[in-house]
Amino acid sequence: MSIFASTLETVNTVKRELSQHFDITDLGTTHQIVSITITCADDDSIKLTQHPYLEKIINKMGLEKANPVHTPMDHN
Repeated sequence: MSIFASTLETVNTVKRELSQHFDITDLGTTHQIVSITITCADDDSIKLTQHPYLEKIINKMGLEKANPVHTPMDHN
């Protein structure tokens, strides 16, 4: 489980409440979960990407040299 909040105080409050009902372990800052990369920017925004996962799929399917095409494609 990952906890996201606008302040560290809120995160700590949620963790404290959860720990009263469940055994929890704080693993620190989340960087990746379910093939989604999580990046925290300096402006306090959160960026979610699947770039590493997509690269893996592209390589697995042998599409490294494929040309990108805008969709929807033009009609023939």
